[in-house]
Amino acid sequence: MDSVTADSCIDSGQGEPPDTDRNDLEGDPLAQAVAATASLYTASGVPHRSLDFVRAKVAALRRENEELLDKVEELESTLRIVQTAQSWAITAATNGEGDEGGWTVEQARKMKEVTLLLMQAKQAKEEALNFTKAGKGQLYEKVRSLKAQLVREREEKLMMKQRLGKVFAQAADIRKANKEMKERMAGERAQWQRLVRRLKESHMENMQQLRQEIGEQSVHAVERVRQLNQFGERVMSELTELQEHLALVRRPSSAFLTLQLRYGRATLSVS
Repeated sequence: MDSVTADSCIDSGQGEPPDTDRNDLEGDPLAQAVAATASLYTASGVPHRSLDFVRAKVAALRRENEELLDKVEELESTLRIVQTAQSWAITAATNGEGDEGGWTVEQARKMKEVTLLLMQAKQAKEEALNFTKAGKGQLYEKVRSLKAQLVREREEKLMMKQRLGKVFAQAADIRKANKEMKERMAGERAQWQRLVRRLKESHMENMQQLRQEIGEQSVHAVERVRQLNQFGERVMSELTELQEHLALVRRPSSAFLTLQLRYGRATLSVS
């Protein structure tokens, strides 16, 4: 395009791109339908209605459209800068100023600075966009891994809590059984102590009676002494058996033992 054509295009405004307003999408019925159904998605963003794949596709198209609009805005700003530089060049050529093609040294330097800044801004924007996308992906991946770790820790804590509950229940049962066993052993010990005390009292009464009889009946003194010795031996043997039985009862393995003490015609059974 020669200078006349470019000048006419710039003057007439035909070279400028159409003014695209993003707010025009708000009047789009399809956009309104998608916005109306946005609240029906779950908290995690997973759809749960019929034809949700269509809504997802429309949402993706809208995002792509927004990206394209961003690119169009960038191109519009670039085109405005180029048109400004072109208008400077045409003005300088018309006035016949400058050494190289109508450009002065200051204008050429400013044009180079503007072009360099434009390229740097474009590159910085691309790098920021790429960094944002990569950062979002890494962030989503990290959040996903942390959520999985949190779920595992909750499951482990729940399992540990259940195990601790079972252990505490078993410990309570063991304490209860131990308490019952101690009470039973204490009762049995008291019962045997009462029995031994009664036997001792009976033995002392019998010995006193024998002494009285020996004192009253001197004729039968020798026989009474013999009977007394036999009775003492029998009582000692019975006491020995009773002590052995008590020793067996104190052991945890002894459940039921029977002791028969014979004194006269009386028989005592202990279980």
